[in-house]
Amino acid sequence: MVFKGKFKGILCLPVTPFVAGGEEIDEGAMRRIVDVIIEDGADALVPVGATGEFPYLLHEERKRVIDITVDQANGRVPVIAGTGAMSTKEARMFTQYAKDVGCEGVMLSHPLMVRANDHETYHHFEAIATRARAINPLFFF
Repeated sequence: MVFKGKFKGILCLPVTPFVAGGEEIDEGAMRRIVDVIIEDGADALVPVGATGEFPYLLHEERKRVIDITVDQANGRVPVIAGTGAMSTKEARMFTQYAKDVGCEGVMLSHPLMVRANDHETYHHFEAIATRARAINPLFFF
């Protein structure tokens, strides 16, 4: 697959499956979910997206969900990691991680539970996009 910098079609946000008891990500189930979504015709995957379980995951768990998704998708469809977070610093970290492991883009939200004016909101997105563009100008389109 050659990604051309424009997302289109069905961008699917897979659920994050857990083993019984909810203490550990079920990697086998996650891989099956990715395969089913791709086989059903989705045009891209958005793990730990804005409607997912990401607020309840430890940083390493969240990264693991992204890793599994990128690995299982194996270039069949773009992976657009959800990198929204409680702070700009944390969102930058997840955005950088997504780039480093091969995601083609990110779904980024305003910091959770933060009341920000327009200027502060703009600065949040600008700070993340500026750092990401410095490494890969096509990452943010």
